[in-house]
Amino acid sequence: MDAAVSTRSFSDIEPAMSAMVAARHLPFIGSFELTYRCNFDCVHCFEQDMREQVELSGDRWCELIDEIAAQGCLFLTLTGGEAAIHPDFERIYEHAVRRGLLVTVFSNGSTLSESVARLFARLPPRSVEVTLYGFSAETYERSTGRARNFALAMAGVARMKALSVPVQIKTVVFDETAADFPAIRDFARDGGFDFRFDTNVHATLKGGAAPLAHRLSPEQIIEIERQDPATHNQMRARAATSAANPTDRVYRCGAGRFAFNVTPDGYLQLCSLVRALRFDLRKVSFASAWEALGGETRRRYDSVHRRCSNCSLQHMCGTCPGVADLEHGDPEAAIDHICETTHLRASAIFGREIVPPWKKQRPRSLRVLSQGEAHVPEPRQASCGAGCGCAGAAAV
Repeated sequence: MDAAVSTRSFSDIEPAMSAMVAARHLPFIGSFELTYRCNFDCVHCFEQDMREQVELSGDRWCELIDEIAAQGCLFLTLTGGEAAIHPDFERIYEHAVRRGLLVTVFSNGSTLSESVARLFARLPPRSVEVTLYGFSAETYERSTGRARNFALAMAGVARMKALSVPVQIKTVVFDETAADFPAIRDFARDGGFDFRFDTNVHATLKGGAAPLAHRLSPEQIIEIERQDPATHNQMRARAATSAANPTDRVYRCGAGRFAFNVTPDGYLQLCSLVRALRFDLRKVSFASAWEALGGETRRRYDSVHRRCSNCSLQHMCGTCPGVADLEHGDPEAAIDHICETTHLRASAIFGREIVPPWKKQRPRSLRVLSQGEAHVPEPRQASCGAGCGCAGAAAV
């Protein structure tokens, strides 16, 4: 009798592998933003003021694929804008797969043509992640600017499914799409697709506040999470098993340690949001830029002065230094909207009201945000250096 072969998923080994590649400063996970151009005009999009941009040629993207592969990259995401709008998308994708990279493609679905579908069937991606912005032509007209975009997106998903291309359905939940959330979730699960959603809507890359008018309130976000039992149960399990180990690291993700982003015009940077620290890959090699990026990340971004540094709710918080930089001009700033959402999430999970200490201290100036609102940033006070103190946040 043959011995049973033990198998493990990547998620089982991901924490240990991430720690290993971070310790060695390997560019293990990367994303290429091939273009900022898009055939949708989404009201919530953080790239809406970046459409006109110089773009690298297909030749240079292929050279960069060779460079990142030589440095140890394994996972690559091709995104935009809408990635397949780049005139050399298919050549770039094929080159990446043939170099042994595990490629994920982000798409709105509308550009997943017959030609792209055949390419993916011949050289399968790790995943095609299709974001739906509603589940009707009427919603798509409000959210993306054109009613026909819904049919185009659904046709793209159908092409992928017909050829057994692995697809994950995603959605961003904001004011125009919230009512369609259950329908999108059910479509994904009934169709056998993996599903996930995001409620994070933030300022544009140039700091524009237009998307914030479409952001849900913290209460609405928690209600959306409750509508998805899998997500809510996952959060409850994480809260029950995750030790509260607050960190002073500004970037709790892998940015600059084992993850990177390259913009359409060829700049290496920490992620798609943070543009303050970047290196021009039209002038320097990826290897030298990656080494410099890591050094600057270590030098700049460990801090004990953040309100969030000592917060025991970090493991269930969606705070992001990139969003803080866009909305406040400071990657170390706390984002009140996200903080309120996190404490409401904790309240729902633990069954008691948990209020941010800073909000109890300033009840007149800060309240729970309603839809589309954003708090005006206040001058940072010395008292914030003590940290959020969420571990001691008492039931009210």
